[in-house]
Amino acid sequence: MKGFGLGFGVAGVDSIHRFAQPVLLLVVIAVAVISWSASVADADAAPPQPVPIWSDVTPAGPGTSPSDRTGASMVFDPVSGNLVLFGGDDGTDLLRETWVWNGSQWDDVTPASPSDSPPARNFASMAFDPRSGQVVLFGGEGVGGRVNDTWTWNGSVWVELNNGVALSPSPRSAASMAYDPATGSMVLFGGGDGTSPVNDTWSLTGSTWTELNDGSSGSPSERMLASMAFDPASGSLILFGGRDSGGTGLDDTWALSGSSWSPANPATSPPARLAASMDFDPGTGNLVLFGGLDSSGTNRLNDTWIWSRGNWSQLTPNGDPGSPPVRSAAAMAFNPVSGSIFLFGGAESNTGNLDDTWSLGPPSGLESNWSDLSQSPPSPAPSSRKFASMAFDPASGSLVLFGGFNGTSWLNDTWTWDAVNGWSMETLAAGPSAREGAVMAFDPGVGNLVLFGGKNGSGALNDTWIWDGNGWSQAVANAQPGSPPARFGASAAFDPQTTNTPSGSVIVFGGNDGTAVLDDTWSWDGYGWNQVTTVTSPPAREAASMDFDPTNGNLVLFGGSVGSAQLDDIWTWSLANGWVEALPGSGPSGRNGASIGFDPSIGKTVLFGGFEDGVWLSDTWTWDEGTWTELSPAISPPARSAAATAFDPASGNLVIFGGSDSGTGTLNDTWSFSLQPDPPSATIASPADGGTFTVGQNAATSFACQEGSGGSGLASCLDSNGDSAPNGMLDTSMAGALTYEVTATSEDSLTGTDSIAYTVSKASPELVAPAATSSTVGSPVEFGVTLSAAYNPSGEIVFSAYGPNDANCSGSPAYTSGPVAVDTNGNYESPDFTPETPGTYNWVASYGGDANNDAAVTDCGAAGTVSTVTAGPVCPAISLNFTLARAGASGGGTPSVYAMFKPGNKVAAKITPRVLYLAGKKTRVLKLKSSTIKVTGSRKLRFKLNAKSRNAIRKQFGRIRNVKVTLKLTASLKLQGSANSCFTKPITRKLVTRIS
Repeated sequence: MKGFGLGFGVAGVDSIHRFAQPVLLLVVIAVAVISWSASVADADAAPPQPVPIWSDVTPAGPGTSPSDRTGASMVFDPVSGNLVLFGGDDGTDLLRETWVWNGSQWDDVTPASPSDSPPARNFASMAFDPRSGQVVLFGGEGVGGRVNDTWTWNGSVWVELNNGVALSPSPRSAASMAYDPATGSMVLFGGGDGTSPVNDTWSLTGSTWTELNDGSSGSPSERMLASMAFDPASGSLILFGGRDSGGTGLDDTWALSGSSWSPANPATSPPARLAASMDFDPGTGNLVLFGGLDSSGTNRLNDTWIWSRGNWSQLTPNGDPGSPPVRSAAAMAFNPVSGSIFLFGGAESNTGNLDDTWSLGPPSGLESNWSDLSQSPPSPAPSSRKFASMAFDPASGSLVLFGGFNGTSWLNDTWTWDAVNGWSMETLAAGPSAREGAVMAFDPGVGNLVLFGGKNGSGALNDTWIWDGNGWSQAVANAQPGSPPARFGASAAFDPQTTNTPSGSVIVFGGNDGTAVLDDTWSWDGYGWNQVTTVTSPPAREAASMDFDPTNGNLVLFGGSVGSAQLDDIWTWSLANGWVEALPGSGPSGRNGASIGFDPSIGKTVLFGGFEDGVWLSDTWTWDEGTWTELSPAISPPARSAAATAFDPASGNLVIFGGSDSGTGTLNDTWSFSLQPDPPSATIASPADGGTFTVGQNAATSFACQEGSGGSGLASCLDSNGDSAPNGMLDTSMAGALTYEVTATSEDSLTGTDSIAYTVSKASPELVAPAATSSTVGSPVEFGVTLSAAYNPSGEIVFSAYGPNDANCSGSPAYTSGPVAVDTNGNYESPDFTPETPGTYNWVASYGGDANNDAAVTDCGAAGTVSTVTAGPVCPAISLNFTLARAGASGGGTPSVYAMFKPGNKVAAKITPRVLYLAGKKTRVLKLKSSTIKVTGSRKLRFKLNAKSRNAIRKQFGRIRNVKVTLKLTASLKLQGSANSCFTKPITRKLVTRIS
């Protein structure tokens, strides 16, 4: 991996040095250079980021903080791992104090000798220069007026570079300054020169100032107290607002690429302001703007805005009680030790200054987690590979991936990736030859990526190549004297404090030359290689993991292998101490090819995976202050080694791509490691878990949802029935063991759930018999029941008659009906039963139940279930029968079915008519009114269709008359004048006819 530093400062006003409106702000992102397998990743959408919140971290007690002041300058120094604050105005005097924030408290480190500090001033411009590994301060307003001297801070004293002797910007204050890693230089814009604001642009390289743009055309208008910081996502410096020559605040946004300014024209902008604080937050990949003075220059603000992907969005509104109090000209810087933006002091009024310290970062309790970016909206991606090289390129705001080995062939393709557009393959005329195991890192000294060595089918290489954001150019040819010996599997990182020339260097250690494992250390200063001689050195190794840790200003080297032995030792490199072995106690097991990178969002170095003794690993560790801690993320990438790895400040994520998961297997998935918000939570207050309810019972619920720490707000709080908090209902529409669940969904699509188990028992229906009928032998008896207390019943009822004289219903029933279908609570009747033997008959009705209802049965002998059958008179010995024939209709009126009833004798007939018709493949039956008639020879019968029957036929055929039907007539006959007990058993005849 590789890293870079950023700085920004605003200073000055063009009236008097007590002016309480300026702002200084600066950004530093320390470079993290990853191991030899460092590289880039693929993602189409960054995982959800926690919503930053402001926290007051002012140390308690007198003397533990700088005094209240405005117009101070502040920046993070990755060499010492501290924030550095200089100068300001306390309302009475201009100050020359130097303070550092060590992560928990402020310390006054002002040099004892006045010659070792710049003269007192406020509104100076300050930023960190990773080329020299030093903090740079320019100009400001001193006791005698505006100045243009340039100073550097080396961690203990200030050293003046020049005082206007060489070419430099004119004396000024309230200028905007930031380090531009895309060009490898410090950039200064505008400010107030004592007469009016200016709009010229300057760059500082080493100790030499160069005018990039005199402001005559194409530049932002003249201004002072503007806010400026480097935006890695666009690879350009972003400038916002400021005060124009008329004293009015501005609201325009500009971008500087190289020496060319262009208006950004965002769709949304903060209101016009001056003396606001701005810095880049690599934890979220956004610029952060806070407070300042409104357009009139009289009202101070405390709103917070985010610049992301070409547009502004508001994080907290003005007057938000969770924000720092209103202020202008506060000092601001990102502190990777805590992974948060720091804000100090500023002016709360024209006469009052502040001395409080605030941090803007994710809420406590959040944890980093892995996200599989390969599953985002698909885009072209590099093919599977291992030992590719990857680093972040601030010039383009994207990760750059080169080469690797796919298990069969060496590759030489170049890809770029950013979190919005995913992967893009670069079409290039020339570039490095195909290889694996090369080292690649960003060199802020010249603003380019540098790639060295590797191997291919011809063996190990030692050529050096430069990526300038547009293409490759060879800096040193293969086998050229003065370069490190050819090697692959080396470890590399940029160290801002290693100075062979007035700039930092890319440090390369170890590797394999094809015949032996190496232990030498080399540095690349942007122009050539130099071997570094050290008193002690890590043992020889290859495929070790190395990165720069800005919290203490050291390179960190872990593991690697020598032959078949995997190492687990850890070493640190610094300019002052060289190589020193750290003794962390316990930590990751020995391995090679692990991914490593510094993650500013948590202020720690992250290690993932690797290879150990035939096993590919998937564990995640952090290195912090000499201690390893193993993490247990909920999601992890599959085990692998030799993945390409780099921190992407544009999205705020540590990204890995591809690698090897077996001896010959290669991968092309992309994962990111980032601090993510906790998911929201859901709570079911009632009913309690494990309750029992009856089917169909009304059971109310009460539930609530709460956003997780760092979340962006709740989008919904819904139960499994779609009801919203705070109330819902259990689903009791079916019996069984069920689950009720509530889901909380946040605005960033994270979810949390709560659930209870509950049981729904079947309903317990009842069967009640109103009264069974009695008769004489030969006459039917009737029996029916009422079904009640069932829930949407289905199934069947069966009727049985026991007897004669079976008081316990223990024998075989004399009669058992066919099943009678159940479709509702209500009355159900047994088909007629005509006993042939006198006696007492006990009816039993049985309901078989269904999925939601228990079975039910009437008791033998219960009230309403007994039919008494007596012996009747002697009936004439004659056989009775009948036939049906068609009979013409007579007139209109109610639709009817006509038939000629021919018994051939003078008879009395109990008739039960039914009309049948086909509906598709099913036969439908319509019950008509039963009656008793007398017939002499034959009789024409008319059966009127009731309304229910007419509606059923019309629904099926669209008409009623002339519909073909079957008349089914069941009749019991007796000779006229004989006893009722002489009715015959039911006789059924059918007649096919039509409705008239």
